[in-house]
Amino acid sequence: MTVTLQIENETDWQVLKPLLERLQVGVQVFSEKEENTTPEQKKIDWETIMRGIEKSNFGQFLSDFEASRQDRILPFRDNETY
Repeated sequence: MTVTLQIENETDWQVLKPLLERLQVGVQVFSEKEENTTPEQKKIDWETIMRGIEKSNFGQFLSDFEASRQDRILPFRDNETY
């Protein structure tokens, strides 16, 4: 079973953590504070997204994408023994 908790107060986490350890519950902590993206990088990324791609190249991109997504024989899916 997977449960996701969003704990805003660091003190609450410090109270909960020993209980989870005592119960031997596996824990993965993801902190929003650990984000490495600077505000300047976020601005550059957003500008890139908004600029988009050149429409004249989209047809070729779409053809290449569709070709790469064609079904292919996969082990254990297509009744083949390996």
